Amino acid sequence: MILDWDAATIGGAILRKAKRAKADACLDTREVSLEAPAETPSPLRDAYEAIARTLFAAWGLRRNSPKAQSLFEQDVRSLSQAWKASRKKYQAVEIFLQAEAHGRCAHQEALNVIMRVNDACGHVMNGYIPFLQAVNHLKKVPPFDLARLLKEMRRQASRAALRFTKTDRDNPTSENKQSSDQAKLISHEKQRLTKGKRDSKLESRDQWIYGLCCRGLSHKKIIGQLNVRCPKEGWDRINSVQGVRAAAIRYAERHDLPKPASRKNL
Repeated sequence: MILDWDAATIGGAILRKAKRAKADACLDTREVSLEAPAETPSPLRDAYEAIARTLFAAWGLRRNSPKAQSLFEQDVRSLSQAWKASRKKYQAVEIFLQAEAHGRCAHQEALNVIMRVNDACGHVMNGYIPFLQAVNHLKKVPPFDLARLLKEMRRQASRAALRFTKTDRDNPTSENKQSSDQAKLISHEKQRLTKGKRDSKLESRDQWIYGLCCRGLSHKKIIGQLNVRCPKEGWDRINSVQGVRAAAIRYAERHDLPKPASRKNL
């Protein structure tokens, strides 16, 4: 389902989708801007604007998806690519945004909302849901308050920008503190992912879980089989439905594979 589009192509598709959504809902983006507050440092600005535009596109797709299948598939592909790009930009400044989350990170919440819409679109693209039922299927995705989320994201980005700037100002010996912070965060994330890849037991467990999920076995049954297999294989146990799904999704993302279909109460 993923195409190798460049950033300009993805950005153009998302902006076109956002304009359609605005026209449909008469939402005034001067009040809840898709642009970061003025003077926001570039890493935080990039994260906010990427997530905001993708969130806007997801909201428009859920609310008024194209009736033509070819247009629907084009919008879904651009949304999927934009969600991945947004998540990478978020990870680069996550430490600053989480420091200003006060219990809940608006940017992470927005990414989760986008993921739910993206997963529902994936059900249609993968043939689990007939295209004729796509509109109704997307309507079943829980609604979300777009204006509230954007406002919370802007406030959080503003607070994070002050912390980001103060951190840079308090260390005058480092002229490239901003670039250094971002590089360290990215390096830390790469080390975490690399460490996970080197752990052959975890990789073997997640591959096994991914295979069962793709075969349609319920998450609860997978947990039951894990309880038997983990002691034999020396694997770490997973005792929740959410943990099983997360392990399968992580494996799919590491190997650029389709994510297993989302299921409820299974």
